[in-house]
Amino acid sequence: MCYLSIHNFKLTDMLKNIGKFVQIIKKLFWLVIILLFLNCAAFQPKPIFTVGQEKEAIPPVDSTTTTAEVNVKDRTDTYHLDREKIMAEIENLLGVPYRLGGMSPRGMDCSGFVNYVYKNTVKMTLPRRVSELAQTGKLISRKNLQFGDLVFFKNIEKPEISHIGIYLDAGRFAHASLSRGVIISNLNESYYTKRYAEARRIVE
Repeated sequence: MCYLSIHNFKLTDMLKNIGKFVQIIKKLFWLVIILLFLNCAAFQPKPIFTVGQEKEAIPPVDSTTTTAEVNVKDRTDTYHLDREKIMAEIENLLGVPYRLGGMSPRGMDCSGFVNYVYKNTVKMTLPRRVSELAQTGKLISRKNLQFGDLVFFKNIEKPEISHIGIYLDAGRFAHASLSRGVIISNLNESYYTKRYAEARRIVE
């Protein structure tokens, strides 16, 4: 009987201690919550731009892009076109297969072809994308086309420019065709006549 009373007393004592411990844990928990809230409220993120400063557009990184590209736009008198050298380069590339993103004799796309020829003959690094090339140099009418001018084409379904080539003579131009690789075609062919968009002169 005495043993049970003592046992019950110890059990009651233990439960009281557990209750106190739980209360302490609860208080600590809410204290941590309050401290975290105060810390977040006090934190003021540093502004990225000051008042009146416009956010600068950052162009996508391209492994082929160099600072020389910035100086190409609208400058047509700094470089020299060597017709024989360019023709020899193009003839060496005839038959190279089309490869999206390619810029070597192993395979190249249309803008890669133009870049490769200009870089190896004129020693000029041009913008890599067709859309950027379409904003480079001087706009030329079709009747005033000269050797080395860039000719641009658009899709019939969509108005934006999607293809580029290098003008040669008598309506002929060299380009990297999606189906046939690097070839020489003629602007007077109905396919290209319908899709012709504009021409630009990079070098006088």
